[in-house]
Amino acid sequence: MTILVATDFSENAKSAVRVASLLSQRFDEPLTLMHAVDFAGDDNAWRVLYETADEIESAASKEANEELKKTYEAAVPESERTSYTTVVRFGQPAEAIIEEAEARKPSFIVAGTVGESRLQHLFFGRTTNHLVRETKVPVLAVPPLKSVEPFKRILFATDFSAGSEAALKHAKSLADRFGAELHVMHAVDVDHEVVRPSLGALMADIRPHVDALVASQKEELAALGVEHSYVEVGRPDAAIKKLAAKLDADLIVMGTHGRKGFARWFLGSTAERVLRNSEIPVLVVS
Repeated sequence: MTILVATDFSENAKSAVRVASLLSQRFDEPLTLMHAVDFAGDDNAWRVLYETADEIESAASKEANEELKKTYEAAVPESERTSYTTVVRFGQPAEAIIEEAEARKPSFIVAGTVGESRLQHLFFGRTTNHLVRETKVPVLAVPPLKSVEPFKRILFATDFSAGSEAALKHAKSLADRFGAELHVMHAVDVDHEVVRPSLGALMADIRPHVDALVASQKEELAALGVEHSYVEVGRPDAAIKKLAAKLDADLIVMGTHGRKGFARWFLGSTAERVLRNSEIPVLVVS
């Protein structure tokens, strides 16, 4: 197993490399840094006029490997550096990342959500859905951070689906490895004006779901120090962001596939909005 981090060499991507390094240390797994060279969007296509394809790829690979080393050294303090592997693939970034993940079977794929090149689109639109749909590897999206510290408070957003149960396992594992608090929440998207007269009854109906989720794994959750669960009313992505800010959480964990009923609000659009707008890392588990 390994921790796979993809970078586009932008200044913003350094946060992702730093977070990936922390994961590597806490899970005691090797770190793999990768970069995808996309000639389809390269401005140096004119080089084919006087260089062979092999020469171009060789030069690009050498340059990218050197940049990967520089990126790692710039992102990770010298006292915390460990051994790592660099990988350069050619092709569209999302496809290249998926191929590398299939080859290495990493525990996590880590990448920045905002960059200064094509990789900045990795977690948005069709590419986001494609990446999450095509790999079963948990994807950790890291926005630019002022500082990167070990996770202290993890917010797990659940929709009570089987997918959420799988995501909870990762949330618990992260909390265990980092010694972090684990908070569980569910968001109910309702029209406040319509349900306000019966809001108390509505919450009474929803609350048992959260209680059951926590109770079903009471012993395991207690061992992780999980003492808090929440039911929030409002659009899920907004509710998640609001509660994360209130708790001063430094990581959000969520699944991408829901079921009928309450879970329908946790389908792709919610995950995409959370990824797009979150100011803290988001782990998405398919």
